[in-house]
Amino acid sequence: MPDSQSFPIIQVIGFKNSGKTTMMNRLIRYASEQGLRTASLKHHGHSDNLEPMHAGTDSFQHQESGAFLTGVEGGGSLQLEFGKGLDVSLKQLINIYENFSPNLLLIEGYKREVYPKILMARTKEDFELVHQIANIRAVVCWEKDMEPSVDVPVFYIETIEEHLGELIYLCKEV
Repeated sequence: MPDSQSFPIIQVIGFKNSGKTTMMNRLIRYASEQGLRTASLKHHGHSDNLEPMHAGTDSFQHQESGAFLTGVEGGGSLQLEFGKGLDVSLKQLINIYENFSPNLLLIEGYKREVYPKILMARTKEDFELVHQIANIRAVVCWEKDMEPSVDVPVFYIETIEEHLGELIYLCKEV
């Protein structure tokens, strides 16, 4: 069971090229248009590192001097960078987000975490995740002839715009 938060958290999961980012953008746009302060977080699930802050900047120098966490704020933007080798949990990241009082946090990835999930299924084989991953509340698939036998609501990508509110509702913790 997920930890209690002051805002709902919904994960969008699936394999590579299953439409996760597109679905995230649709949900963010919809929720924002409904007046919800919507935050997002993406898990970089690849083995390569993210691009570091630019060499020669003050923040880069702070990191090179040994800071385990560096931040740059200005012009309405904030960048945080954790030092190499620091293992930051999703819970720690959520705690950072909580300080900014979102009404909704949408997370792309982090399959193995416990929050309510929307599974993006591009192929029939992708439906296997329903039996392997906890807390999947809905599946969005690419083709109607997939005919999955799953115990959660199934939506189709071509009509998903009509069901974004329903997807958010299905994933809110009660």
